[in-house]
Amino acid sequence: MDVWGEMPKSALDSTRIDNTIQTAIDLHNADVSAHRDTGQSLSDHVLSDPIEHDGVFYPTQLSADPAGATEGALIYRTDLHALRYYDGTSWVTL
Repeated sequence: MDVWGEMPKSALDSTRIDNTIQTAIDLHNADVSAHRDTGQSLSDHVLSDPIEHDGVFYPTQLSADPAGATEGALIYRTDLHALRYYDGTSWVTL
């Protein structure tokens, strides 16, 4: 029985599928702009766009104010149960 991860990536590329996936994961984890902080989990990825569903706006939910925000950024602080707005200098609770 063939094991999917041990199969070659394609007829033209003999790299095993599991090695290809691991390489992609390693490259992603090495990208300093992919996560908010070192050692963060999948749920801690940088979210560039808020979610909108059925006309309802859901800002990014965080448990701490993110560094490097730009003026006008809006987040929901889960620990404070509050909307926060970045005025270009500091985070302000709305």
